[in-house]
Amino acid sequence: MNRIMMNMKPVAIVCLGILSGGGLVSGTETFRDGDRVCFVGDSITKQGGYHAQILLFYATRLPEVRVQMWNCGIAGDTAAGGVKRYDWDIAPHKPTVVSIMMGMNDVGGGITPARTLTRRY
Repeated sequence: MNRIMMNMKPVAIVCLGILSGGGLVSGTETFRDGDRVCFVGDSITKQGGYHAQILLFYATRLPEVRVQMWNCGIAGDTAAGGVKRYDWDIAPHKPTVVSIMMGMNDVGGGITPARTLTRRY
């Protein structure tokens, strides 16, 4: 599924992002003229590197495709945090496509049992 219906629950959006390998847009499909894209994530997203490359690609190779993009990355954010901020940080942009790249801050934050994080010598 490459398009998100706006009546989907935020939890479903995050789950779809995780299941699809970090993004809802496949590498073979391009954005459509008029798409509104939110890049949701943690500090990796906030730094702007990967979606700046996407914006540059569209500006230089597909200038006829008008796409609006928003950086919705927050340093230190978790998957649960992304769900909590959906209403005030993502939904107001009225996205037609959402790219989700998060999970680094979830590791070791209670999801993985402490005993698996212990190093043995």
